[in-house]
Amino acid sequence: MRAGRLTGLFNNAGLEGKRRLQQIAVNESRLGIPLIFGAT
Repeated sequence: MRAGRLTGLFNNAGLEGKRRLQQIAVNESRLGIPLIFGAT
């Protein structure tokens, strides 16, 4: 994720995990683009 190779996560569980991943994506990646979470 920090390298900018992850764009979204689908069907994952756990709010704390999602918050942590979003924090890394926005604050620690080069472009700071938020992740997209989806459920099917």
